[in-house]
Amino acid sequence: MVDFDELTDEQKRAVKALDRNVTLTAGAGTGKTTTLTARYLRMLEASIQATVGDDSPEAEDILLPENILTTTFTERAANELGESIRTDITDRISELDADEFKAWRSIADELEDGYIHTLHGFCARLLRENALSIEGIDPGFEPIDEDETAALIHETVGTVLEDYEDHDATRTLAQRFSRQQLRDVLTDLLEERPESIEWAEQWADASLEEYIGFVETELHPIEREEAADRLAQPAVVDAVSMLSDMIEDPPEIDTGGTAWQRVEGVIEILDEGFDDGVPSRRKQTMIAELSCHLTTSGDRYASYTGAKTRWSGHSQKDVFDEATQQLVEVIEPEEYAVNVDLELEANSFPLVSALAELTVIVSEEYEDRKRRQNVRDFSDLISSAVEFLQADEHEAIRQELREQFEYVMVDEFQDTDPRQWDLITLLTASEKGTFDAQNVFVVGDAKQSIYRFRNADVAQFQETAETLERTSCAAGSDGGKRNDDQLSTNFRTLPTVLETINELFDAIFVEDGEAYEASPQRLSANRDDPTDIGSVEYLPVPTDSELRADRFDHYEEFAHADLDDDAELEAMALAARLSQVLNEPYQVYPEDTEDGEQ
Repeated sequence: MVDFDELTDEQKRAVKALDRNVTLTAGAGTGKTTTLTARYLRMLEASIQATVGDDSPEAEDILLPENILTTTFTERAANELGESIRTDITDRISELDADEFKAWRSIADELEDGYIHTLHGFCARLLRENALSIEGIDPGFEPIDEDETAALIHETVGTVLEDYEDHDATRTLAQRFSRQQLRDVLTDLLEERPESIEWAEQWADASLEEYIGFVETELHPIEREEAADRLAQPAVVDAVSMLSDMIEDPPEIDTGGTAWQRVEGVIEILDEGFDDGVPSRRKQTMIAELSCHLTTSGDRYASYTGAKTRWSGHSQKDVFDEATQQLVEVIEPEEYAVNVDLELEANSFPLVSALAELTVIVSEEYEDRKRRQNVRDFSDLISSAVEFLQADEHEAIRQELREQFEYVMVDEFQDTDPRQWDLITLLTASEKGTFDAQNVFVVGDAKQSIYRFRNADVAQFQETAETLERTSCAAGSDGGKRNDDQLSTNFRTLPTVLETINELFDAIFVEDGEAYEASPQRLSANRDDPTDIGSVEYLPVPTDSELRADRFDHYEEFAHADLDDDAELEAMALAARLSQVLNEPYQVYPEDTEDGEQ
């Protein structure tokens, strides 16, 4: 049973914050499950306390498990949380007086219908409960997990490659890919649905002109009209005219300097740019070429002016410098640098088109197999649930769900993808396309993100945190600083090990970095048995096969592994070392007796 008095101050703050959105950063071993359990119970308790004084409050007057949506990352976590809540409620009931017994008993009776699921499990329940309102959904469908999905994709890709071996798309791709490479590419694309299928459907039947137009538009960060307008600016025309005259009739100076060479390149690029017949597309390309010529890795040069030593006080240096600076200020080369070879893109288009066409074929076969087997994979569950809630004809159902879920808690939020956040938004916002909820609690740790697994995007954690904080502030909630919402006491790790981890994280993570970067978050140790001896071992991973065979001779598979992937090498090295430690003989020392004898 959760003892609220035993919670840390940070846990208590997270548990009690029921009137605002919360983004809780919780490092490994910081009592996250305890906090989620305590917060869940606090919601129920607050509802019951609000009815104190009523004559035997009915179930409909209090908060019930069906009013709290809680999602976790794994089935195991969902089961553990549900069992923790059930155990606590059962213990409470045995100690209650008659006034509260009925309310808590009603809650206990409704636990089986509560919404504690994985996000995919919740989507499956939502789709089944509304199957009659959703075209193409059989309420008897079965979800398939990652392993089952991978097996079905593997089987589908293999069958399609055999059946379409003489297809034009397969023949085209065979010029570039081996059979295994093509199988791997198609498998990867199918695993990245729905984005990969949108890409495939766009280019399967596209023309070369459409593709080149897309490449130009997407890779040129300046619009054609804007490029033409920039080149037509009087300041640019005058600067190019002055510099062209100077290049044609150089002053008596040392023209080997970088500034002079840059200007020669500029004039060569812009030589045709002022003719009336030059199309805007060409001017767009000229801006890109100019930007690449005048920048290094997208960064502007510190100076475009000529070196005094090369000009030797020549009177035209000021004219040169002024014209160059004038040109740069209007063109802004560092803003539009891009390097694209359109001829290369055109030559690669047949491969792009063939791969897109074959991807569509594989996708259609995969969808057909799922229909025949009446199964849905995780991607289907999320997409179907979001589409269902977004549909205008289901707005009444969306509003009913919004009113039903008075509180929403999302665990392991660092592994959430944008579509999953769309789902949470649809379930909590008053209007589609907005977010104004005040009942959302998300907990996670960016450092633990399994990046790209199930399309997880660690940047979503930071962006959502800002959205939740902004919404709470707009509503006038006194949430304090978002950095206050964290659990920083570790109950799992020994002090020696934890201090090493803190130092390591301080070195590899950054404070206030980009949205996709995690902050270090130092943790303090509070383990029950702090006197146990902890140890930290540095394990070098040799990439040299001979050194690896010598260092890990006890682990034959790793010692002679033919691996190029550093991450895979590290994983196998860790497994080898753990295997060695677990199989080593060890000494057990009995505890001292009261008289000092062992």
